[in-house]
Amino acid sequence: MSGICGIIHLDPLPINSSIIINRMNEKLRHRGPDEKGIFAEKNVALGFRRLSIIDLEGGRQPLKDEAGRYRLVFNGTIYNSLKLREELLSRGHQFRTACDAEVVLHLFEEMGAGCLPYLRGMFAFAIWDRLKKRLFLARDRFGIKPLYYLPQKKGLVFASELKAFQAFPGFQSKLNEESFQHYLTFQYVPGNDTILKNVYRLPPAHYLIWQDNKTTLEQYWELTICPQEKPLTFFIEGIQERLQDAVSIHRRSDVERGAFLSSGVDSSCVVALLRRMEEVKTYSVGCAGGKYNELPQAAQTASFLDTQHRDTKVSSSLFLGEAA
Repeated sequence: MSGICGIIHLDPLPINSSIIINRMNEKLRHRGPDEKGIFAEKNVALGFRRLSIIDLEGGRQPLKDEAGRYRLVFNGTIYNSLKLREELLSRGHQFRTACDAEVVLHLFEEMGAGCLPYLRGMFAFAIWDRLKKRLFLARDRFGIKPLYYLPQKKGLVFASELKAFQAFPGFQSKLNEESFQHYLTFQYVPGNDTILKNVYRLPPAHYLIWQDNKTTLEQYWELTICPQEKPLTFFIEGIQERLQDAVSIHRRSDVERGAFLSSGVDSSCVVALLRRMEEVKTYSVGCAGGKYNELPQAAQTASFLDTQHRDTKVSSSLFLGEAA
């Protein structure tokens, strides 16, 4: 998990734009405690908070392309980045890092918005085109990584979390009453609105372009259902093959990894498939004093799969941030 934020404006930003973007960045510190970075010039300021997973030393952001035309801030993981990297190298691209974010930058340099269908992963990123004075925002197909934006009279502000907007001068944190009603009904806010007035969510599988103070929102992918008349074994084997492939490509990391484990089918299945490939550290969280506690079942699953298992209980006082 990392965090990104940025400010774009038609007119030159004030000389303290670096201070503003740093303050926004600090609001995202919990998303990326390992490192921070900013880029600021005449009409733009970009911020990044990093949780280091791949290329711990070289993967600093914001990133720039070979010619210095683009600047990128990226949150997420591209699981097919190694394959894409090989293809880009064969076409003459030069890489400064081993991180997957740079793959996105070079692919965008070559294909623009057309790069998105090639990205297999979870992501939210922003690219500033210094030549065309154009901002490009994009979000993964299922909206795993968050991205919000705040339109301005002559610009736009974006961030990974709503709290970052609190550091933007003049921002008024006003409740969106209609969204609040939806939240009370559904326990979430549907659509592109958020709980705050005038702040919007970039929808999954969409990209946004800001240029000359005009904003364009486009969808680049849509889920399609294609029923097939096949025997049951075809679907069972197909699902197993795809799950195995998904778990395998999620393993890329330059730091230690583990897996959350509940008593549910989904996490148990993922851990079982991962256990075929390597030793696994599993973690479970339960509720102290409540009737909904899956720790015994999770421990039983961990024992059956022979994982290095740890669990903990969360009390109401710890959940609320009070002293235990």
